Amino acid sequence: MLNIKTIDLEKKSVFFINSLFVVLITIFFFLDINLSYFFYILIGTTFILSYLFFKRSKNVSKYLILTNIFIFFYFLYPKVAEFLYLMFGTESYLFVLFYNILVAYIFLAFSGFHKTFLNNIRKFNIKIAGLVVIIGILFGILFYFIKEPIPLGLFNPLAPDFYSKVIFFTLMLGISEQIIFSGFLFNIYSKLTHKKEAMFQVAILFFLFHILRFEQLINTYIENFGSWFIFAIIGYYVLIVLFMLTCLYLYSFTASKKHKLVWHGNFVYPVILHFVTDLVLFLIYKITF
Repeated sequence: MLNIKTIDLEKKSVFFINSLFVVLITIFFFLDINLSYFFYILIGTTFILSYLFFKRSKNVSKYLILTNIFIFFYFLYPKVAEFLYLMFGTESYLFVLFYNILVAYIFLAFSGFHKTFLNNIRKFNIKIAGLVVIIGILFGILFYFIKEPIPLGLFNPLAPDFYSKVIFFTLMLGISEQIIFSGFLFNIYSKLTHKKEAMFQVAILFFLFHILRFEQLINTYIENFGSWFIFAIIGYYVLIVLFMLTCLYLYSFTASKKHKLVWHGNFVYPVILHFVTDLVLFLIYKITF
């Protein structure tokens, strides 16, 4: 008879294996190691582990394969960005965004959540959306004070089309990242563990995905905070985790009134939060430029 604890450990191990590969590919980027080696390691390890897991749970095996291969394709975007920049110049950011959305949605479809990832969108509430906008403004201000580096080089603050470009960029960025973290990863981890643990797992992965910016953060924060730069970096990553936890809560919450479910989270709320946060950050930089 199978030990239930062993099965639970295997389900949770999908997150730990994913985290290990995110850290590993980040190291490859920092050391400028050929990504083909990472691909061989990922494919070999993934299929060996998925074969072992397949004997007990086909779903665990499937989710392990999907999430690990997704990590590789998602982290190809810096290489994709370099290639597209040579072809399209500064306008390449548009194609990078579409690449991220396409990759995220393809894996979302393979996971089987493409029909349900919008969650309870019919329960959209304008009052809650207004509250989300306020929270997004606060997050945007906090990210500005913590001096999060943003790609202002892509957008000339003095150009007449600055606002239209930034609005489009921040909206597409919010949609793509929420497809990844709320629609894809959160739904998968929720099937492998309970909701609260899944929220923390995705928030940690969101933090790990942003380690790729570590070198850029150090340069920016030394310039802005001097010898206090390490505290600024810690503050940035704490804020990153809190931001994603807020997104996931807005995506998945339920609220009742006299034992009757009235409000439900859905995909629109975290997209609004992500969009408003990034937009406010860009606009403050524009004002202070």
